[in-house]
Amino acid sequence: MKYDIDSEYFELQNDKIFYYLVKGLSYREIANKYYLRNKNKFVYKIRKLMHKYNIQNRRQLVFWAFKKELIIEEKIINL
Repeated sequence: MKYDIDSEYFELQNDKIFYYLVKGLSYREIANKYYLRNKNKFVYKIRKLMHKYNIQNRRQLVFWAFKKELIIEEKIINL
């Protein structure tokens, strides 16, 4: 599903964060790739997402992203 620019999920669709979480990388490993070694920025973003959508942990966040079709399954196969 493609979200339009007015959707609250527009910025989240195909976000690299979800793919790194699916791979099972740690916060530090993801921060090294995505936030130029600033782990606190990444942890803040994840916690903000989890709080906003009432999600308890990383696993539920990934499940939620699949459910909202923010992750494309074909891209996961190529990870």
